[in-house]
Amino acid sequence: MSNLKTDIEEFIALTEIPAVAEEIHRELVAKNEVLLAEINQVLVNGHLALDQLESSQLFTTINEMTGLIQRIENLVQ
Repeated sequence: MSNLKTDIEEFIALTEIPAVAEEIHRELVAKNEVLLAEINQVLVNGHLALDQLESSQLFTTINEMTGLIQRIENLVQ
């Protein structure tokens, strides 16, 4: 989970975005910020708290991000 958190923070920090992907990048950054907050809520002292994971929106946010990623992949095709 900490690797995912690091990846999200790095993605949010990206600044060189192709013009064609700016809107989708903004959406992904917004979802990443939500996801990061949700990850922080389910981590206790750096460890996953399963009881908090069950009541979080983490999986819903991940599914929404998957949809955005599919939109990006469709742009390439």
